Amino acid sequence: MKKPRGVSLLINRFIRFPREPILLAGSFPRNNYSWKQLFFLILGKLTGKIFFKPYWLKDSKDLNHLLCHIDALVIDTMQYPQPSGIATRARHFGIPVLINSHDSFLGELSKLDRGILKLDLLNTSPRELKVILDRLKKYPPIKAPNKADQINSFVTGWSQ
Repeated sequence: MKKPRGVSLLINRFIRFPREPILLAGSFPRNNYSWKQLFFLILGKLTGKIFFKPYWLKDSKDLNHLLCHIDALVIDTMQYPQPSGIATRARHFGIPVLINSHDSFLGELSKLDRGILKLDLLNTSPRELKVILDRLKKYPPIKAPNKADQINSFVTGWSQ
């Protein structure tokens, strides 16, 4: 069973802290979730605590608009250890990125970018999370890589 990048993690957090609103966007194959998670996903949507965009956003303007409405981006690095374009875009807008503590590209990047934080999201209270996010939002946004930066990074990586 393939798991999404953070949806299961956020649904499990919603089960624990149901007053916190969350925004989910992307593809949501039902077989990726337990019946309990699906129940709470529907419950959260009906109560207005889970905002749900069940499709991939193809337009950059729509994606940027959604990013402007979140406090942080969550990526489950256990399920997705590779580099993430959405994380780079979020950091470009100054949005904190929360990851779990598994080995991953973003885990390594968090050593350079203090706006990326390894965090046990399921065991962090809403009050603690607010303090953490307020601190992370003070870190400057990162510069978005241009095509030349991407090519140089690729060449450097392959040459090593």
